[in-house]
Amino acid sequence: MSVYFKRQVGLSAAILLLSACSATSSNSNSNSAQAQRAPAAHRLPGNTGAPIPQAASMESLSDYVAQLSYRLVSSSHYVSQSTPLAVASFVELQNLKATSLFGLQIEESMLSQLQHYGFSVIDYKATGFMRITPEGDFVFSRDVKELPRRHPIEYYVSGTYSRSKEGIIVNARIIGVESKVIVASAEQLIPHHVYYSSVPKVSPKRTSELLVQNRK
Repeated sequence: MSVYFKRQVGLSAAILLLSACSATSSNSNSNSAQAQRAPAAHRLPGNTGAPIPQAASMESLSDYVAQLSYRLVSSSHYVSQSTPLAVASFVELQNLKATSLFGLQIEESMLSQLQHYGFSVIDYKATGFMRITPEGDFVFSRDVKELPRRHPIEYYVSGTYSRSKEGIIVNARIIGVESKVIVASAEQLIPHHVYYSSVPKVSPKRTSELLVQNRK
Protein backbone atom coordinates (compact mmCIF):
# COMPACT_ATOMS: atom_id res chain seq x y z
CA MET A 1 0.00 0.00 0.00
CA SER A 2 1.49 3.33 -1.02
CA VAL A 3 2.13 6.17 1.39
CA TYR A 4 -0.25 8.34 -0.65
CA PHE A 5 -3.08 5.79 -0.31
CA LYS A 6 -2.51 5.51 3.45
CA ARG A 7 -2.71 9.27 3.79
CA GLN A 8 -5.96 9.34 1.82
CA VAL A 9 -7.50 6.62 4.04
CA GLY A 10 -6.41 8.43 7.18
CA LEU A 11 -7.80 11.73 5.91
CA SER A 12 -11.14 10.13 4.99
CA ALA A 13 -11.43 8.54 8.45
CA ALA A 14 -10.73 11.87 10.12
CA ILE A 15 -13.38 13.60 8.01
CA LEU A 16 -15.95 10.92 8.88
CA LEU A 17 -15.08 11.22 12.59
CA LEU A 18 -15.45 15.00 12.52
CA SER A 19 -18.76 14.71 10.66
CA ALA A 20 -20.10 12.30 13.27
CA CYS A 21 -19.04 14.59 16.12
CA SER A 22 -20.62 17.56 14.37
CA ALA A 23 -23.90 15.68 13.86
CA THR A 24 -23.93 14.58 17.52
CA SER A 25 -23.27 18.14 18.67
CA SER A 26 -25.95 19.47 16.33
CA ASN A 27 -28.51 16.96 17.61
CA SER A 28 -27.56 17.76 21.18
CA ASN A 29 -27.95 21.49 20.58
CA SER A 30 -31.23 20.90 18.77
CA ASN A 31 -32.58 18.78 21.62
CA SER A 32 -31.42 21.38 24.12
CA ALA A 33 -33.12 24.16 22.17
CA GLN A 34 -36.30 22.12 21.92
CA ALA A 35 -36.19 21.48 25.65
CA GLN A 36 -35.87 25.20 26.26
CA ARG A 37 -38.68 26.03 23.85
CA ALA A 38 -41.03 23.28 25.06
CA PRO A 39 -42.41 25.18 28.05
CA ALA A 40 -43.41 28.02 25.71
CA ALA A 41 -46.10 25.77 24.24
CA HIS A 42 -47.67 25.57 27.66
CA ARG A 43 -47.02 29.18 28.62
CA LEU A 44 -50.09 31.07 29.72
CA PRO A 45 -51.15 34.42 28.23
CA GLY A 46 -50.35 37.72 29.85
CA ASN A 47 -47.76 38.63 32.44
CA THR A 48 -47.25 35.52 34.54
CA GLY A 49 -44.89 37.34 36.90
CA ALA A 50 -42.97 35.07 39.27
CA PRO A 51 -42.55 31.35 38.53
CA ILE A 52 -45.34 29.03 39.62
CA PRO A 53 -44.53 27.97 43.22
CA GLN A 54 -43.33 24.42 43.61
CA ALA A 55 -44.30 22.15 46.50
CA ALA A 56 -41.03 22.68 48.38
CA SER A 57 -41.31 26.50 48.27
CA MET A 58 -45.03 26.91 48.93
CA GLU A 59 -45.60 28.52 52.33
CA SER A 60 -48.53 30.92 52.09
CA LEU A 61 -52.14 30.67 50.95
CA SER A 62 -51.27 32.90 47.99
CA ASP A 63 -48.68 30.35 46.83
CA TYR A 64 -51.28 27.59 46.76
CA VAL A 65 -53.85 29.77 45.01
CA ALA A 66 -51.20 30.65 42.42
CA GLN A 67 -50.74 26.97 41.64
CA LEU A 68 -54.49 26.40 41.66
CA SER A 69 -55.08 29.25 39.21
CA TYR A 70 -52.30 27.98 36.95
CA ARG A 71 -53.92 24.55 36.77
CA LEU A 72 -57.33 26.12 36.24
CA VAL A 73 -56.29 28.32 33.33
CA SER A 74 -54.17 25.55 31.82
CA SER A 75 -57.25 23.35 31.55
CA SER A 76 -59.35 26.02 29.83
CA HIS A 77 -59.91 25.85 26.06
CA TYR A 78 -62.63 28.45 25.53
CA VAL A 79 -61.86 31.49 27.68
CA SER A 80 -59.59 34.05 26.02
CA GLN A 81 -57.96 37.18 27.40
CA SER A 82 -60.74 39.31 25.94
CA THR A 83 -63.50 37.27 27.59
CA PRO A 84 -64.93 39.18 30.59
CA LEU A 85 -65.17 37.02 33.70
CA ALA A 86 -65.88 37.53 37.39
CA VAL A 87 -64.53 35.74 40.45
CA ALA A 88 -67.03 34.79 43.16
CA SER A 89 -66.45 33.69 46.73
CA PHE A 90 -65.45 30.08 47.26
CA VAL A 91 -68.10 28.33 49.33
CA GLU A 92 -68.36 25.44 51.75
CA LEU A 93 -69.04 22.16 50.00
CA GLN A 94 -71.83 21.24 52.41
CA ASN A 95 -73.48 24.66 52.27
CA LEU A 96 -73.29 26.42 48.91
CA LYS A 97 -74.70 29.63 50.40
CA ALA A 98 -72.03 29.94 53.09
CA THR A 99 -68.47 31.18 52.88
CA SER A 100 -65.80 32.44 55.29
CA LEU A 101 -62.75 34.67 55.24
CA PHE A 102 -60.91 31.67 53.84
CA GLY A 103 -63.28 31.56 50.87
CA LEU A 104 -63.05 35.33 50.46
CA GLN A 105 -59.25 35.22 50.53
CA ILE A 106 -59.20 32.59 47.80
CA GLU A 107 -61.54 34.80 45.78
CA GLU A 108 -59.24 37.83 46.10
CA SER A 109 -56.06 35.87 45.36
CA MET A 110 -57.67 34.18 42.36
CA LEU A 111 -58.81 37.56 41.03
CA SER A 112 -55.25 38.86 41.27
CA GLN A 113 -53.75 35.78 39.60
CA LEU A 114 -56.18 35.84 36.68
CA GLN A 115 -55.52 39.54 36.10
CA HIS A 116 -51.77 38.80 36.05
CA TYR A 117 -52.44 36.24 33.32
CA GLY A 118 -53.99 39.01 31.25
CA PHE A 119 -57.67 38.11 31.58
CA SER A 120 -60.44 40.71 31.65
CA VAL A 121 -61.65 40.43 35.24
CA ILE A 122 -64.78 42.36 36.24
CA ASP A 123 -64.74 43.69 39.81
CA TYR A 124 -68.46 43.84 40.55
CA LYS A 125 -67.82 45.22 44.07
CA ALA A 126 -66.54 48.50 42.60
CA THR A 127 -69.17 51.18 43.13
CA GLY A 128 -68.25 53.50 40.28
CA PHE A 129 -67.60 56.39 42.66
CA MET A 130 -65.28 57.23 45.55
CA ARG A 131 -66.66 57.75 49.04
CA ILE A 132 -64.47 60.09 51.09
CA THR A 133 -64.88 59.71 54.85
CA PRO A 134 -62.88 60.48 58.00
CA GLU A 135 -62.07 56.75 58.20
CA GLY A 136 -60.70 56.55 54.65
CA ASP A 137 -61.51 56.82 50.95
CA PHE A 138 -63.43 53.89 49.48
CA VAL A 139 -64.38 52.63 46.02
CA PHE A 140 -65.56 49.15 47.06
CA SER A 141 -68.77 48.21 48.78
CA ARG A 142 -70.88 45.24 49.82
CA ASP A 143 -73.96 47.41 50.13
CA VAL A 144 -76.19 46.25 47.29
CA LYS A 145 -77.82 49.67 47.02
CA GLU A 146 -74.51 51.11 45.83
CA LEU A 147 -73.69 48.44 43.24
CA PRO A 148 -74.92 48.04 39.66
CA ARG A 149 -76.96 44.94 38.87
CA ARG A 150 -75.72 44.23 35.34
CA HIS A 151 -72.18 43.59 34.14
CA PRO A 152 -70.65 42.28 30.86
CA ILE A 153 -69.75 38.93 32.44
CA GLU A 154 -69.54 35.81 30.28
CA TYR A 155 -67.91 33.40 32.74
CA TYR A 156 -67.89 32.91 36.50
CA VAL A 157 -64.87 31.67 38.43
CA SER A 158 -65.67 30.05 41.75
CA GLY A 159 -65.45 26.78 43.63
CA THR A 160 -65.87 24.86 46.85
CA TYR A 161 -63.71 23.84 49.78
CA SER A 162 -63.97 20.98 52.25
CA ARG A 163 -61.90 19.47 55.03
CA SER A 164 -59.90 16.26 54.82
CA LYS A 165 -57.31 14.53 56.97
CA GLU A 166 -54.48 16.05 54.93
CA GLY A 167 -55.86 19.60 54.76
CA ILE A 168 -58.45 21.68 52.93
CA ILE A 169 -59.43 20.50 49.46
CA VAL A 170 -60.25 23.40 47.14
CA ASN A 171 -62.00 22.76 43.83
CA ALA A 172 -62.14 25.64 41.34
CA ARG A 173 -64.02 25.93 38.06
CA ILE A 174 -64.83 28.35 35.27
CA ILE A 175 -68.52 28.28 34.33
CA GLY A 176 -70.36 29.80 31.39
CA VAL A 177 -72.96 32.30 32.61
CA GLU A 178 -75.53 31.37 29.97
CA SER A 179 -74.66 27.75 29.23
CA LYS A 180 -73.71 26.71 32.81
CA VAL A 181 -71.02 24.56 31.15
CA ILE A 182 -67.79 24.03 33.09
CA VAL A 183 -65.00 24.97 30.69
CA ALA A 184 -62.12 24.57 33.15
CA SER A 185 -61.54 22.95 36.53
CA ALA A 186 -58.72 22.33 38.99
CA GLU A 187 -58.14 20.97 42.48
CA GLN A 188 -55.64 21.98 45.15
CA LEU A 189 -54.89 20.59 48.61
CA ILE A 190 -54.01 23.28 51.15
CA PRO A 191 -52.28 21.93 54.29
CA HIS A 192 -53.83 22.54 57.67
CA HIS A 193 -50.97 24.75 58.90
CA VAL A 194 -51.39 27.08 55.90
CA TYR A 195 -55.15 27.22 56.45
CA TYR A 196 -54.92 28.05 60.16
CA SER A 197 -52.13 30.59 59.69
CA SER A 198 -54.09 32.57 57.10
CA VAL A 199 -57.67 32.52 58.35
CA PRO A 200 -58.99 35.01 60.93
CA LYS A 201 -62.02 34.00 62.95
CA VAL A 202 -64.34 36.88 61.99
CA SER A 203 -66.19 37.06 58.67
CA PRO A 204 -67.47 40.34 57.17
CA LYS A 205 -71.17 41.15 57.47
CA ARG A 206 -73.39 41.81 54.46
CA THR A 207 -76.31 44.19 54.74
CA SER A 208 -78.42 42.45 52.06
CA GLU A 209 -78.21 40.39 48.88
CA LEU A 210 -77.82 41.36 45.23
CA LEU A 211 -78.33 39.21 42.15
CA VAL A 212 -75.56 40.09 39.68
CA GLN A 213 -76.71 39.46 36.12
CA ASN A 214 -75.09 39.32 32.72
CA ARG A 215 -75.62 42.54 30.76
CA LYS A 216 -77.07 42.12 27.27
